Amino acid sequence: MFRFFRNRQRARLRAQPFPATWDAELMRQAPYYARLPDAQRRALKRHMHVFLEEKRFEGCGGLPITDAVRLIIAAHACVLILGYEKDAAYYPGLHSILVYPDAFRVNPREHEELGVVVEDVDGFEGESW
Repeated sequence: MFRFFRNRQRARLRAQPFPATWDAELMRQAPYYARLPDAQRRALKRHMHVFLEEKRFEGCGGLPITDAVRLIIAAHACVLILGYEKDAAYYPGLHSILVYPDAFRVNPREHEELGVVVEDVDGFEGESW
């Protein structure tokens, strides 16, 4: 039953018009967007409406989340699901997107087999899990 309502909501979102300002922003910020065939560009726009509605974006380190930030992240995520128009999963385990203002470091701590703790510093520009 829940699936029926979710699919109906997604169909409504996919049918929304794509704002011209969004289109212009994608032309400036996502070079691949202009190269997509019209059918794929329309599909990407439909996916983006759903993605933007269903995912929460959080700025880290004081970064404000603007519409442009959300839009570009949605485009990059949704280009990966092109071709799955009816069966798009929209990253079901992904609920929140953390956006950092710059590259960031993490200090992973690993416990090895003999009880040795190994600490390291890794730099990242992005991460998904």
